[in-house]
Amino acid sequence: KINHDLVRPQTVIQSGIIGKRVSSFVKKQSAVLEIPASQWESYLGTQPHSEYPSASALLCRATLEHAEVAAKYKLGSGSATVPFNLSVSASTFPEVIRRTFGLPSDSSPVNVYFESLSAMAENCGTSRLWAGVHFRPSVEVGLSLGEGIGQAAFDHVRHLVRGQVPPNCIRCRIA
Repeated sequence: KINHDLVRPQTVIQSGIIGKRVSSFVKKQSAVLEIPASQWESYLGTQPHSEYPSASALLCRATLEHAEVAAKYKLGSGSATVPFNLSVSASTFPEVIRRTFGLPSDSSPVNVYFESLSAMAENCGTSRLWAGVHFRPSVEVGLSLGEGIGQAAFDHVRHLVRGQVPPNCIRCRIA
């Protein structure tokens, strides 16, 4: 983020589409409305630093890659992918999401299924795009930058558990 100074979607929409109206989800009304572009806000708050690359997407990839590596380690090397199924209460979702996707309005369970933790990482990263926090290139680069971190973290801890000094760990060799 230090090498890039790219503005976030909120800045582009508010100052780049002056005098126009946009269709957007408005939190206070919990509805999609036509509003002046100058009033548009991302669904999630944003930090006052460059939007590129998406650190959130990087963390999505690294975290879920680590979970997948750990699961495959426990399940054995023959497991190609680790699917993920999550059951959450429909009341967890905002009303506009329940209406849009035809979810029940009570606390009935809703199942969210991913073919793999890698697919879940993609959705996790892309959620930053959907929330209006990042542009697609930032998410794609963030996901790419996160590749290998989960595996490296798993290997690092595995060496420590075995009483070994992990390769490439300068701090571990100083003691």
